Amino acid sequence: MKTKRQWSLPLLLGLAVLGCSSTQESMSPDSPRNRTPSTPAEFRLPVAPSKEGGKLAFDKGIAAAKSGQYAVAARYFTEARKSDPYSPQVLFNLGLAHSKAGNELLAIPWLEAFLAVQPEAPNAGAVRAEIDRLEKTCSEKAARMFDGAAAAAEKLANPAEKKHALRDVQLARAESGDIEGSRVMFKAAEGREFNDQDLSSARKRFAVALADAGDVRRSQELISKLIETDQREVWQKYFWTLSRDGRATELTNLIEKLPASMESLRSDAYYSLAQLYLDQRDLIAMEAVLPRTGSGRDNLSAWLAWAKCAAGDLAGIRELAGQIQEPDAKARVLQYLAVMQLRTGDAAAAKQSAREILTLAVSEYSWTAMESRVVAAAVLGNIEGALSYSQQEFKGFQRVGMNPPGLWEQIVLIRGLSDDWTGAEGVITKVKAIQAPKEQYTEMPWSAGWPQAGMARALLWRGHPEKAHEWYRQVKPHLKGLLLSELVREYIRKGNLAAAEQAVWEITPEDYNYGYFQSYRPANAALVPVQMEALIQLAEEHVARQSTEEARRLLRHARLVAVAHSFTQDAGELLKTVAEFQARLGDSAGAEETDAWRPPPAALKWLQLATKLSIDRYTADLENGMREALKDEKPDAVPRQISWFVNSQIVSNLMRMRALRELP
Repeated sequence: MKTKRQWSLPLLLGLAVLGCSSTQESMSPDSPRNRTPSTPAEFRLPVAPSKEGGKLAFDKGIAAAKSGQYAVAARYFTEARKSDPYSPQVLFNLGLAHSKAGNELLAIPWLEAFLAVQPEAPNAGAVRAEIDRLEKTCSEKAARMFDGAAAAAEKLANPAEKKHALRDVQLARAESGDIEGSRVMFKAAEGREFNDQDLSSARKRFAVALADAGDVRRSQELISKLIETDQREVWQKYFWTLSRDGRATELTNLIEKLPASMESLRSDAYYSLAQLYLDQRDLIAMEAVLPRTGSGRDNLSAWLAWAKCAAGDLAGIRELAGQIQEPDAKARVLQYLAVMQLRTGDAAAAKQSAREILTLAVSEYSWTAMESRVVAAAVLGNIEGALSYSQQEFKGFQRVGMNPPGLWEQIVLIRGLSDDWTGAEGVITKVKAIQAPKEQYTEMPWSAGWPQAGMARALLWRGHPEKAHEWYRQVKPHLKGLLLSELVREYIRKGNLAAAEQAVWEITPEDYNYGYFQSYRPANAALVPVQMEALIQLAEEHVARQSTEEARRLLRHARLVAVAHSFTQDAGELLKTVAEFQARLGDSAGAEETDAWRPPPAALKWLQLATKLSIDRYTADLENGMREALKDEKPDAVPRQISWFVNSQIVSNLMRMRALRELP
């Protein structure tokens, strides 16, 4: 239960504007958020919440702040948050520490989160005034950086390079919303005023930046001032942004409001909506939208076929293949079908699909065709050919963004599903020889462990979870998280709940799934729902076996996993699921505690942004970084420095900050 008590908020020295002791709402020692369930030592939680550890870190932060070490203080306050993610004391001081350290962009969301958690705090007015000051400072810093980049561009001797560099800076300034500053820079570079097309282009950059930051509504206020060609680009950004952010209702409404002049974009809009439904695993809704996606239908059908693999829907995959006209897309669907046919033991059908793939995937310049040829060769037992194709693909790696290690996983998986275990291990041995001399494979973290993952999945699909588990342990952390969730389900199916639970705790937040992190979400956040879903599934199995206490224990741990990564929307929703599950089991105290840990909705968006900025390598000292870059007096290096600036995060972060104020 929440209570009121006196609390003198620890303050950072030198910030008198916020330095008022006050009576604030806090949590009593008996409140749910202050009770920390015990955690078995054998479980390696992402964070083991500890009030004692949090207090120690908090006190160290205060001590560092008193000695003027604000960056150090911020690190200690960040550590303290692990024990109580929504502590107003921690959020408040974390924001102030970053403010004093000169990290205005990062200070703002932490202070906003403090206000969201305690909107009625007695010093709320002073905090809002400090936020206004920080935002003004951010804008002034951005202006200085734009001016510095323009001054560097002016030093270029080559007129063409100079004009190009100045245009880059001018467009970036427009993107930040400073249309007037962009106009002044344009006049200096071009010697003339904006005409209608120039002004529309500048406004378009601003409108696109707003939409990209999530503020579609405010972006739409600008669109009527753009020429038609610029309007089209902004509308396309709307579709992409709403799809990315999972805002299906808004996207559907926007499609209905599409003006007649933009009718040709309707299929693009439905393409984005179909992608959204695919991400949400709503395949029925996706199939309903699919006929309206125009020329993108074949590509989406291939992704739909991939999703149907998880359900083992071979008939659905074959039906999709029959509807596709484009050869590469059809070959891609058939490669999924061939693997699933092997999984079900129909080797003859798989080989027939492989032969059909080879008649379709003939392009030497399509990565989809090359990938399909690798799979087809592996299914037909041509291991040397499959490896050769994967190496051929690497020749165009930087051009098309291909992933040879992922293909090696496919080759190993296919040989395993063909019961050619010797061949599968032979591929792993050969791949090690291929990898050894190539820095591209050994230094990039995502390139290691793929073949071993193929062996693990083949063993799992062939009903050998224990052997698969041993191979999973050889897979690098960034790959194994989602694979382990498959292993958990198989252990549960076989009734080995102890092994399932062990696998659950091998899914760590250090793992990451690079395919689905979006918006403000840090990469490792994708594994939080995976681990929680596995815990909930395991708890359901204990309920089915009438082991209610075991289920309650697992649900308490599921809560701790989510709390450690409370910045994710998915974790917040899963906490709601946990609370409802606990209530269903009669654990009202556990349900109350879980509900108390749920992120306050108003704070969540700021916590997401603050966490994103915390891991953004450009954020902490962006101005100093730009200043150092512009110290280089070599004329030929200036375009690179300006490019670095224009592609940096300051514009997008400023836009996100502004957009968050407009979001519900």
